[in-house]
Amino acid sequence: MRSAQIVIFLVWTLSVGEVLAQPDAGTAPAAAARGVEGEVHLEQDFAVLVDGQRVASDPNAAQTSPVTVGTALVLTLDVRRPVDTSLALPSEQDTGRFELVKVERAPVAPEPGAALVRELIELHFAVFRPGRHVLEAFDLKVMDAQGGISTVSTRPVNLRVVSVIANDKNPEMPSAQRPVSVWTEDWALVWIGGVLLSLLVAGLLGAWLYRAFGPKPPPPPPPPPRPAHEIAMEKLGAIAAANLPEQGEFEAYYVRVSEAVREYLGRRYNLSITDQAGLELTTEELLVPLREVRWPRGMDHFLVESLLHDCDIVKFARYSPSEDEAAEVLMRAFQLVELTRGVTLGSDALGALSGEAADGVTSPPEGEAPSEGEGGEDVGPAHGAQVQASNEDEEGDDV
Repeated sequence: MRSAQIVIFLVWTLSVGEVLAQPDAGTAPAAAARGVEGEVHLEQDFAVLVDGQRVASDPNAAQTSPVTVGTALVLTLDVRRPVDTSLALPSEQDTGRFELVKVERAPVAPEPGAALVRELIELHFAVFRPGRHVLEAFDLKVMDAQGGISTVSTRPVNLRVVSVIANDKNPEMPSAQRPVSVWTEDWALVWIGGVLLSLLVAGLLGAWLYRAFGPKPPPPPPPPPRPAHEIAMEKLGAIAAANLPEQGEFEAYYVRVSEAVREYLGRRYNLSITDQAGLELTTEELLVPLREVRWPRGMDHFLVESLLHDCDIVKFARYSPSEDEAAEVLMRAFQLVELTRGVTLGSDALGALSGEAADGVTSPPEGEAPSEGEGGEDVGPAHGAQVQASNEDEEGDDV
């Protein structure tokens, strides 16, 4: 009973399968895929890279020489397809022992008016196992904008690969070779030493040329000028030592005293820009700027004027003084220098004295004499560029 049920079930299953396998009479057959409009051509070349040079080879020929393991192999695909179409390589392809190294596609530049474009594709392979290997054929698809697809297939590549070992079945060690000398001449240290020596010589030569022909260093500044009172004291001392009145040389005596005093006043108070010594000025021209001087105690403008006039009387009026008068003139000249001597300050010091120090060197109002407590300071004319320090130790005593 159970066997009859099994047979009936099998018969029913087969009948149902035949019914399902028959096509529906009302269903139309599927439309065939449409290709691109135009022709699609494919040509392929195979080459082996030997020392960087491509050697064309037909791997499917019977007499093709084998290649060694690791040799670079290039499969070139030359595809001609219609304009406004694109070429697609297979995204996944089983290449067997052919390992794909890189893919190079030349840029496509269609010629104006041409119906077809040419595209070159280079597939670089390498095989790393001896034996006979096959690169199976694969499809290239050409597509257009309307959805048409055309397919072209490559030819399979059958290649025999051999090992780089000469006797790969029974490998043996090569015969012993003669020793090879590994001694080589190394001139690196010599070159380095020569370069360093050349740089040293060039540096020394450059330093010598710079010192010989380069810019000269500026000369040292001249020594500061001697103070006016030192020069005046030296000249008055020389006049006193000459004893000219005893020899009757009164005119020469008074001329030298006058020149010493005038030169001192000119340098001390900077009386003239063109004639700082005051030797080219007349007595009246010399006395005009001296009216602005603030004289210390024991000296005033009248004493200076009388000293210069006494010298002029002997020089120009031919007055014959006595020896006592001559000695008194020299003593008055010494007294003038001693009472008005001071330290000359430069332009840098003038800026430092612009504050409270300037209050102590201001001339009194016109017609007013300095007071006893003002320290005896003196200032040159307004157009002068020097300021003199005070002589607090002078109390107007005679020299």
